[in-house]
Amino acid sequence: MYTFIILICTLGMPCFMAGDATTTLYHTPEACVQAGSLKRDEFTRGLVAMGYSLVHSDVRCELAPPSA
Repeated sequence: MYTFIILICTLGMPCFMAGDATTTLYHTPEACVQAGSLKRDEFTRGLVAMGYSLVHSDVRCELAPPSA
C-alpha cells in the first residue's frame, strides 16, 4: 500500500511538502501517483491564482508504514 508526498516550490515562498491528509492508501504506485498529481494540481492552481510563480513541483509515492 502506498501514500503520496507532494513538494511544491514557488518564487517568493519557501518550498513546502504536503502528504495525503486522509487515511486513503493506494494499492499500486500508479494509482498513488495519479491521486497525488490531482492534489498537486489543485494546490498549484490555487497558488497561481494568488499570484505565485511555480518553480517546481513533484509527487512521490512511498510505501505506507505497516501501522497505517
